[in-house]
Amino acid sequence: MKDFIRTSLMAAALAGLVSLGAAAQSTDKSSDQSSSQACTKGFSQLSPADQNFAKKAAEGGLAEVELGKLATEKASSDDVKKFGQRMVDDHSKANDQLKLLASQKGINLPSDLNPKDKALSRIASRCSTAQSSIALT
Repeated sequence: MKDFIRTSLMAAALAGLVSLGAAAQSTDKSSDQSSSQACTKGFSQLSPADQNFAKKAAEGGLAEVELGKLATEKASSDDVKKFGQRMVDDHSKANDQLKLLASQKGINLPSDLNPKDKALSRIASRCSTAQSSIALT
């Protein structure tokens, strides 16, 4: 029973990390409109919606990198480990590009996981290799 609870927590934690990254990467019509408005302003200033999007994308990117690291460390499957490394590589590159753009626009982005993602990462990192592989696949 204890293993079932631990596995369930791990799955929930990883699902939370993945959904956060997906939410940060999704756009809506209002952010599309504000992006087009920024284009007409010559990108001198980003709208509050664009600034908020950049901050959420940075949070999601950091969470994706952490999730990828957990996959490479905890998974027993080579395919999951390779996917985890790809997540680390791809999201690290995207995070670096976002940081560069944000610094040019004067936006301060988070450089560490938010408290919720830290807690989820802590829970996930305490699970056994087998539990992690089940949750990561």
